[in-house]
Amino acid sequence: MSDGTPLEDDIVPIWNYIAAFQAKNGYAPTLREIADGLGLHFSRVNRVVTLMVEAGYIGRPERRARALSLLNEPPEVSSASSA
Repeated sequence: MSDGTPLEDDIVPIWNYIAAFQAKNGYAPTLREIADGLGLHFSRVNRVVTLMVEAGYIGRPERRARALSLLNEPPEVSSASSA
C-alpha cells in the first residue's frame, strides 16, 4: 500500500482497520498500531489520517492517543457495504 500509491488509496483500509479494532477492543487503535497492523510506515498513516480528518471521515482530538472516532464512511466503504 505504501509503494508510491496515492495516499487516498489507503483511506478505506485504514477506515476498516479502525472499525474492526474498535469493534474487537472497545477503543480506538493508536497510529502505530494501525501502521503495524497494515504494514505501512507510521508517517504514511499519520498523513492519511490527517486527510481523513480534513475530509470529515474521522475525528481526532489533539494530544490524545486512542481517541480516533469514526464519523462519516468514505464513499468506497459505503458502496462496498451496500453491495
